[in-house]
Amino acid sequence: GLARAALVVVVCLPALAMAAAYLDGSIRASPFRALTQESGLWAMRFLVLGLLLGPLRDLTGWAGFARARQTVGLAGFFYTALHLLVWARQYGFEGGFLVEEIAARRYLAVGAGAATALVPLALSSPARLHRALGERAWRRLHLLIHPAVGAAYVHYAMARGFTRTEVVAQGAALLFAFGWRLARRGSRRVGSPL
Repeated sequence: GLARAALVVVVCLPALAMAAAYLDGSIRASPFRALTQESGLWAMRFLVLGLLLGPLRDLTGWAGFARARQTVGLAGFFYTALHLLVWARQYGFEGGFLVEEIAARRYLAVGAGAATALVPLALSSPARLHRALGERAWRRLHLLIHPAVGAAYVHYAMARGFTRTEVVAQGAALLFAFGWRLARRGSRRVGSPL
């Protein structure tokens, strides 16, 4: 509906701003480095937000948070893919060099692992594939989101430093989201109404 279309527009705004900055030359000095950093920042923001939407739905009872989760999650994947693409472009798509860099730098290896784990989640997102997999298999597959986003956060924090305010805030948000998920799973097992 209209709300979903508006959300799609909103999640596209950072990409449009990056494209405009690149085209108008306002990031002329090291443009691919700047775009790599900016796309990674937005990837992390959307991935963290996607994990927070479940607890927000539970706390408020508003179903709109649950409906937004797919769009926000796919936005996280889109910016992750853009991040990788721009990073590879920065080094001229030299495959051998990129592999050597990933092997030599721990934070790049962690980031590559996180991006790889996000691929099956994005591919299985459409309703048709959800139905084809079956509810149980789909839910099991999508448990990958927690280690994937956790690894993405480690990559992000190693690259940007653990002392930045947003890095700390996102770490706290992830701890809350992971803790909420564990508490809900535990409550289901013991039959609590949580």
